[in-house]
Amino acid sequence: TATAELKFGDNDALATQLAIVLNFDTIINYTQNGALIRLNNPVTKTNNFNMNYYDNLETSGTGFGGLKSKLESAEKAVQADKTYFIAKAGDSFFKVLSQEVKATRFYV
Repeated sequence: TATAELKFGDNDALATQLAIVLNFDTIINYTQNGALIRLNNPVTKTNNFNMNYYDNLETSGTGFGGLKSKLESAEKAVQADKTYFIAKAGDSFFKVLSQEVKATRFYV
């Protein structure tokens, strides 16, 4: 069926692949938790894609997502020379881009 052909596994991977194909410069992945945490502090800039580096290791209970999926998507985006943020759902993208709110930015 048509839907079987479109199966990507999760929304993180789909959004990242779409942004890369459309040549977007920046991807903001909005999550319930917002910025990643390490040693009880928000991580605002990183190039570490290892799940064990961060404090919040939970995975999604209802789907494929979770931290692992977000880190894999971030790594794929950075490898494609894109900026990738993990931010809290509800935060203005203007505030995320200007770093007025705590969000995790992945860089090359």
